Amino acid sequence: VEYVGVGAFRMCYSLERVVLGRKLKKIERETFWRSQKLREVVMYEGVEEICYGAFQECSGLEKLVLPSTVKRIEDYAFYEAFTYKKKVAFTVPERVAEIGLWCFTKCNIGELTYNASAEMAEEMFDQCRYIEKVVLGKNVTKLGNRVFGYCSSLKFIEWSPNLKVVGENVFLD
Repeated sequence: VEYVGVGAFRMCYSLERVVLGRKLKKIERETFWRSQKLREVVMYEGVEEICYGAFQECSGLEKLVLPSTVKRIEDYAFYEAFTYKKKVAFTVPERVAEIGLWCFTKCNIGELTYNASAEMAEEMFDQCRYIEKVVLGKNVTKLGNRVFGYCSSLKFIEWSPNLKVVGENVFLD
């Protein structure tokens, strides 16, 4: 499969596992939106872009590894994903140069490794109430306002050696 259309699996309530094609470069807008039983997504190297709301409200998501080839993640891509039952470990790869608004807001992430070159924008991980550990890679130079707002379980942060700016209310609770 080289192309999957906008909203192709939108509100597909019985879908539990997806293996995306090796030639797929872009996950279109709202492709899996509100597919709440979706537990696992397999993506191969080559995927470069995850569009607006692609996995928004996929509350059952437990396993998804972003390939190192991802360069762009648009607004709301994972908003309210990973929220059912268990906390997941999640890594944002180094090549990600652009991340939209509220991409990971309200996700049930337990551990986060952020290696991306993209700026950590305002409220990016806002209301990730179960996040306990954050590792900020060498590319992180700025934490946007309220980037970890209402992350009430946060216990450990490994700071980037290149961090220069910490915005307002970054850890507001």
